[in-house]
Amino acid sequence: MPSLLAFQFWDDECVVYNRLSGDTHLLPALHAEILQLITEGIRGDNLIARLIAEHAISHDEATELTSSLYKSYKSLGLVDSSWN
Repeated sequence: MPSLLAFQFWDDECVVYNRLSGDTHLLPALHAEILQLITEGIRGDNLIARLIAEHAISHDEATELTSSLYKSYKSLGLVDSSWN
């Protein structure tokens, strides 16, 4: 079964297409990367650790960013309700 979301990255941006709703979203590449990781099942502490290692941001920044983005993605119907 193909993913419900399709990602097209270029430079510092990404277009995310939701195959279920037909909506498209233009996101900063980092935000789209986080969405992609969440949809791949990488969440919670594993997601935070990955962001810290790959993007040299602080634990607090990573925690705040992922929490904020998750709420936005949930309201847009891009992720489900389970968050760990």
